[in-house]
Amino acid sequence: MSISPVQFAREFERLKARLAANVADDIRLLHLMDFAAENHPLIDKPQFESYRLELRQFVQTFITDASLADLPVDKLDQIVRVTELLDLPDQSKIIGFRLAQVYCYVGEFAKAVSVLTERSSGGMLPEELDSLRDREGLSILCQYLKQAGSPVVGTLEQIHSHWTILSEELRHDQAYCLFVETSGERGHGHGRLRALRASVELFGKSATTDEITFENQIKTPDDPFVGSSYNALAALREYFEIHGYKDKASRYYHGHFSIADSSQTFTGDSIGLGVAAVTFAGLMKTEVMRHERLISQEVAFTGGVGETGNITPVNEETLREKISRAFFSHIRFLVLPEDNLDNAKIVLGQLESEYPSRKLHLVPYDRLTDVLDDKNVLRSEKVCMGQYVARKAARYSRATHIQVPILLALAYLLISLIYPKAWVGFDDNPKYVHPTKKGFEALNADSTRLWEVEYGCDTVDCQRWVVDDMNGDGVNEVYVLPQSNAVCGSSSMLYAYDFRGEMLFTRDAVILHHCIADSTRNQTYNSHELKVIRFSDDTLILTSLTRSHPARTHIKFWTSEGDLNGWYVDAGTATSWPKLSSDGSGVCEQLIFYGINNPEGSASLFVLAPDSAYGTAPPYEDEAYDTSSVGRGNQSLYMVFPPTDYCRKMHNQYNGVSEIKLLGSNLLDVIVEENVDGDEPLTYCLDSSLRAIECKKRDPFMRARERLVDLGLLEPMHDTTEYFTNLRDAVKYWTDSGWVTEGQLRASEKSR
Repeated sequence: MSISPVQFAREFERLKARLAANVADDIRLLHLMDFAAENHPLIDKPQFESYRLELRQFVQTFITDASLADLPVDKLDQIVRVTELLDLPDQSKIIGFRLAQVYCYVGEFAKAVSVLTERSSGGMLPEELDSLRDREGLSILCQYLKQAGSPVVGTLEQIHSHWTILSEELRHDQAYCLFVETSGERGHGHGRLRALRASVELFGKSATTDEITFENQIKTPDDPFVGSSYNALAALREYFEIHGYKDKASRYYHGHFSIADSSQTFTGDSIGLGVAAVTFAGLMKTEVMRHERLISQEVAFTGGVGETGNITPVNEETLREKISRAFFSHIRFLVLPEDNLDNAKIVLGQLESEYPSRKLHLVPYDRLTDVLDDKNVLRSEKVCMGQYVARKAARYSRATHIQVPILLALAYLLISLIYPKAWVGFDDNPKYVHPTKKGFEALNADSTRLWEVEYGCDTVDCQRWVVDDMNGDGVNEVYVLPQSNAVCGSSSMLYAYDFRGEMLFTRDAVILHHCIADSTRNQTYNSHELKVIRFSDDTLILTSLTRSHPARTHIKFWTSEGDLNGWYVDAGTATSWPKLSSDGSGVCEQLIFYGINNPEGSASLFVLAPDSAYGTAPPYEDEAYDTSSVGRGNQSLYMVFPPTDYCRKMHNQYNGVSEIKLLGSNLLDVIVEENVDGDEPLTYCLDSSLRAIECKKRDPFMRARERLVDLGLLEPMHDTTEYFTNLRDAVKYWTDSGWVTEGQLRASEKSR
């Protein structure tokens, strides 16, 4: 191939433009493969060495487990050859593992072994193993290779283990769905298999409509992607009505949905069937021990749901890619619309002719009710209840040589074994809490059950609890902040019990009418924090609740008698960090909170006095709402760390504080994550007055930002010191007159 360095440079710049234009790493990877395939005779020439090095760096960046997950076999094979051409052995190993995994799914075990042995003669298998197929066949193959001392047996066992987990798992909150990637102008469309995650709750009885939240954004019925899912929710109500679940049939639903491990934007309306399945399983979770239904994770869904509960067909043009993606995966059953069955059989037949050992079962339906009744799709899980068996003593009274006192001692021993509290000196002081299905058990230091509380609602979760001798009487009290549906009555309430299990008090942890979104308790708040704080001469209980849309945190401080000492509403999600005194007493000197997802879209840090806190966090202006009635908070400090250019370019809605570290007795390191899906933190150092004195350079952040610079997405960092100084100076503090930056404060102090 004859091409000048100038022409090559232009082609390389076009490649970089294509990389920058695509969000999905696998599409970027395929563009790199195209370029390498077209220009491989030139890559090794000395005059193009700098481009070769840059190309290697791109390939290293974009070859990950996630970017390889959806690629078909031929593309994976092409990538293997390019990594060998570019001398990237580590990346070749990653791709080889994925390629072997795909070959195992379709029963091509000889090819899997060949890939793992780098296509050497070691990949040949005896003829008697030719008939192996499916997961059971892979298990037999692993046993054979272990006896033969094969070096690849460990990798194949890892594939088998992962396959087993995927195939046997049953879940309430996840269903696999099929999509099609259509981006890329060079024909790079291919199927995607993604887990649809869901958290579904019943609205209060006063609600008049369903609500769907997708990726933290409320969607309406006219949304082109999830809008038809409203039909699925309506059809579920009809199903529940027919089958006698009156409470579920008479209420509206609030569904929170997201697609796991995905940075792409999906289109089309074929998600409706998956939404219906995962919503049904989530709502049936409360029927534990009776009619629990879970989604098999070896099932995939594609298809919409119509207004009458009918299953609507998917686009025939994308059907081939969806079936192919399911075929080269662990999926065993593909649920699809009846109207798509004929073409699906044709596509599947073509795939099976090439890979006859693979059996993918098509499960066609035209009504949602039929899908919900299919036991291969939604399975019942048998729950085994452990039974306490007490072994009774033999009839020693028949033995005349045993005296009566000994009989009484044996009787007492038997009673104590069955009922431990009968022991003299039995420890009846609570130490731990063990959550149960409807409440919790209080346990002593030996993990012996003392007493139990039930709240009469299947959806109660008592993970937030604390046991402490708050009033100093020598025995512990138990405090619980359950998480449950608002309808159950126990949601968002603080419960206090004495050491015997008798209730001391209950208190409402919700703060009403101090946030735009909180005018009623008839909604579910998430139990965020419950802890005991020793502050000055006081010992107080901290309760913290969170809710989204908009994000906010309700913070309250209570005495041991249940009196309210202080309250505060943060516009975001905040977590407490007590700065303890240095004398080892456990007394809190400052109660610092750090948070995310506030109106500033910035990591935040604020300080409250637990014995006198009140009000709402800044800012106090909102174009959409009248905030004149919102009481301003009396926080002693509220500061934010604005997102960096890297954070914004990664399309993150906000950055967030992940950790605070105490340096000596005066300095704090505040760790701020700039990428919610990665490990690219910054460190801000604060002095004793919590002023930002430095933003420290961190290598992971530098490397991550440099990758975007290489893609032409960010400007290079010409002066590292200036860049991090500007980050420090961008830190903002709230004052009576509004926000002021660290840079403005320093300029003002310098001019004095």
